[in-house]
Amino acid sequence: TLRVEHLLKIGFAFFAELGHPLGRIIVREMHPILLGTMSLLIGLFVLVIYMLCTGRMKMLLGMKHRDMLMSAGIGVFGFFFFQILTFSALSRIPASVNAFLINTSVVYIAFLAAVVLKERIPVKRIIAIVLALIGMLFVVFNRGFHFQRAVDLLGCLFSVLGAIVFSIYSVLGKKLLERNDPLVVVTIA
Repeated sequence: TLRVEHLLKIGFAFFAELGHPLGRIIVREMHPILLGTMSLLIGLFVLVIYMLCTGRMKMLLGMKHRDMLMSAGIGVFGFFFFQILTFSALSRIPASVNAFLINTSVVYIAFLAAVVLKERIPVKRIIAIVLALIGMLFVVFNRGFHFQRAVDLLGCLFSVLGAIVFSIYSVLGKKLLERNDPLVVVTIA
């Protein structure tokens, strides 16, 4: 049966993913910082409602002070800067180029997980990442690499930096998730 939590999850997913297809249209009218801030505030509002409805607010209040600060810090870095960089990129480059560059984050996550978390990256995973990126090129650029205007290198840099910022958030966030409920960490972040 459909419960209120399901509707809240759908609403959060919609606003969390607003940044790409629809964001390309909206970003022409709004400054990227304002757009990123609005997206985060709407997401926070939806998450707080969900936490209240599911009784998880107690977990939030019981979280260690150090973990709260770490969650807030990586949240500002990972969510806020990611949003600004993504929307800035979308204002300069085609959405298809941004989609590909943002999704290179899997490469950075694998690298950072090996360096920071000391995770072993099997050869099969490296092959899978390479194949996924090649497949993504085919899907995103299925009609060729024809653009209406020259691709802005600064926009590409914003997009790649967005992928790197999200990767750092993901790897550092993994340590927090070992000790805390994922939804609580995301709410604070």
